[in-house]
Amino acid sequence: MGKLFQNSIKISLYAILVIIVWLIYSIIQFGNFYSPLYLKGLSNPYIYYKDNIASVLLRNGKEYTINDVDTRDWNAYEDKEMGFKFKYPNNLHYNIYPKSDTGYLIEFTDNNKIFNIEINYPNLKWDCSYYLGKNSLPRVRHNIESQLANNNIGELWYIRTRNNDVFKISSTNFNIEKRNIDSDNINFTSVIFIGESDKHLFVQISQYGKIYKYDQILKGIFSTFEYIR
Repeated sequence: MGKLFQNSIKISLYAILVIIVWLIYSIIQFGNFYSPLYLKGLSNPYIYYKDNIASVLLRNGKEYTINDVDTRDWNAYEDKEMGFKFKYPNNLHYNIYPKSDTGYLIEFTDNNKIFNIEINYPNLKWDCSYYLGKNSLPRVRHNIESQLANNNIGELWYIRTRNNDVFKISSTNFNIEKRNIDSDNINFTSVIFIGESDKHLFVQISQYGKIYKYDQILKGIFSTFEYIR
């Protein structure tokens, strides 16, 4: 009886140790504690996003239409190193200003007007960032579930690409009363695009400053974005 009790104590201690180790690992890797079941499928971030995030947005969110802009005559911008491209209006010129090893700023001008976007991507040397990359997806999923639990579905907006992929509008300052993304009070901030062919294909395109007057340009950039590797 005493030996059985000792064994049960050892098993309990091992179980507690495993939980503690997992807790530390989860916080370091993902910024919060998530069960292993919650992370199932994360090795393929495109599918994880599609099954656990995009599907929820389709059921509960609202689509922000981006494919209503004529981009046939627009010029192509291509980042061969990061493997993506999109179009921008042919009357604009652009300059690139490096920010860090994980992003840069593109300034579009037509002599009078200035339109800025910020490009960010994960540090490929470190696959453990929970700010951008596959390890950020549990946090995105959890945030959406929290918004649903608190009945904040008015903040769940998404775009649909020409490849029929669904991506969340990551952060938007909404007009609280209208809950209308077409309102002049909207500050459209960013969308993260996830590629299917490589687990490192994460690109975040964000507005830089207030760009209410350039909504059609941003729509065109989002609607023509695609990965080329």
